[in-house]
Amino acid sequence: MDRLDKGFSTVVVLIIVGVLIIAMIVGIIAMSKKSSSKISPAAQSENNGVPSMKTTDMASHVPFSQKTTLIVEHSDSSFEKFLLPSDAVTGFIMALPKGDKVVGTTPPAK
Repeated sequence: MDRLDKGFSTVVVLIIVGVLIIAMIVGIIAMSKKSSSKISPAAQSENNGVPSMKTTDMASHVPFSQKTTLIVEHSDSSFEKFLLPSDAVTGFIMALPKGDKVVGTTPPAK
């Protein structure tokens, strides 16, 4: 083998190695995208994996800035979010069915 053949062989080997490295990188990227798409919808939600709860708007005619949010745990251990006018909170709490309880409140948005 003369010097020209050795140089040509080296170039061919380098090209093959480069193509293999690029193929591996593309494969790794494709696998990472595929595995990230298998994340459950709950984990992708804005609630960071916390299951969403039913929301009941008790006063759709009232602006959101005048509503208080109550989180109620029902007697069956399910949760529900209620949006109601701030002046109706006390009456709503007093009228909750036996076994239901308020576990969180949020004042009206300013």
